[in-house]
Amino acid sequence: MTAANFNACLAAVLNEEKPSDDPPCRLGVTRDAWQTWVGVNRVVTAADILALTVADVTPLYRVFWRGCGADYLPDGVDLVTLDWCINSGVRDGNKGLQKALGVSVDGLVGPETLNAATNGDHAAVIGKVSELRADLYRGQGYWLDRIGHIHAAAHDMIAG
Repeated sequence: MTAANFNACLAAVLNEEKPSDDPPCRLGVTRDAWQTWVGVNRVVTAADILALTVADVTPLYRVFWRGCGADYLPDGVDLVTLDWCINSGVRDGNKGLQKALGVSVDGLVGPETLNAATNGDHAAVIGKVSELRADLYRGQGYWLDRIGHIHAAAHDMIAG
């Protein structure tokens, strides 16, 4: 439950991200997302996206990490939550975690969410988060595979 888990979680997420030329996407970052990140004073090209490195995108993903309160989430729970936040936006990912925990759903990770996550059965929380995400992506093979891989990686984190 520390920032030290960020690199392991980011590596697991980036392992699931496949590059794409149409639309341009690399390391999970689309042209629109990168344009928002770098601001309006620079026009982002497809070549810029395809040239992105892990070092380039890490600060962006730290924003997601902080947005889901992952520094304070249990090992494994941080990973499944981060992946959902990256995939669907921080607010929706946080809402998914809150639904899995059975707490008030407002999209903001505060004391109620953190206490429930910390004091709950971490394996069960990982399972419920993965189940809720899978319900959103029924019939979409790639996303279901990704959820399964992230689920397995999260369980590996709590196993030691």
